[in-house]
Amino acid sequence: MLEFWDESQALIEAVRAEKVALIGSFAGHIVHDKQLFEVLFKPETQAFLIDEEISFVEETVPMTAFLNEDEVNLAQIRANKDEWIIKPTDHYGADNVYAGNALSQEEWEQVIDEFANERAGYPFIVQRFITPFKTDTLPPDYGINEKPDGAVLSDPVPYNNLNGLYLYNGRFQGVFSRLGPHSTICKQNEGMTAASIWVDCSVDPAVALEV
Repeated sequence: MLEFWDESQALIEAVRAEKVALIGSFAGHIVHDKQLFEVLFKPETQAFLIDEEISFVEETVPMTAFLNEDEVNLAQIRANKDEWIIKPTDHYGADNVYAGNALSQEEWEQVIDEFANERAGYPFIVQRFITPFKTDTLPPDYGINEKPDGAVLSDPVPYNNLNGLYLYNGRFQGVFSRLGPHSTICKQNEGMTAASIWVDCSVDPAVALEV
């Protein structure tokens, strides 16, 4: 819309007049863009956050910066590929997402050469790679109808987890869970979604600690 600003005015006016409904508001796109993580670490942002909020960001958000030589030490990122993941700021479906621990050193160098300093024509970010927690999962039996009985998997294998916590109007509403056998969790990398059930119950803290 910003790229075609003049042509978009009719839509903008219709939204302002509440004559058209959007599936996802303009504001919703802001939090979808991964540049948000980079903004959280800026001094300008932290200047208006309270200490508790700053601590929350530091404890829960991986360090994020633009993959530009004036923003990060590219030599350090080149030399320590397992510590980093590179991705575009505003794509989805794991498009052009590269976890350093899944690449050879040569492949990692090629990714940096291709995408650093906005050489692709749009910005990329680099984030500290957080090793996902794993759960034993029975992989989907793709092509099960064509396999003999002995070839059907029956033992679980460790799958990486990626969980999204969703709020609506300030209240927790649910979890979107994805699992996959590779560092980057997406459909193209054999990833899958998993049902998540939230249970409200009273738990004895002593028992919870034992578990």
